[in-house]
Amino acid sequence: MTEAERSDALRTDNRQRLRAIIHERSLLSGGNFTLASGRASSIFFDMKPSMLDPEGANLIADAVLDVIAGEKTPRRHRGQQMRSADW
Repeated sequence: MTEAERSDALRTDNRQRLRAIIHERSLLSGGNFTLASGRASSIFFDMKPSMLDPEGANLIADAVLDVIAGEKTPRRHRGQQMRSADW
């Protein structure tokens, strides 16, 4: 197995583990939840427990870094887009 294949396999395993943590800690279903919009839902995501879990926080950080590494937009342009959107 090449280094790239090992890296892809590890990334896949990490994403599967992150999905499991989110399902275990952050997915609430089977109830009647009132959303901030006032609408009712039988499914609710509260990501805080997953983000505050040490393993979950590490896996989320890895996933965010993978997304950032794959972006083609130069960093200087991203900052300008953010600034104009905030104003």
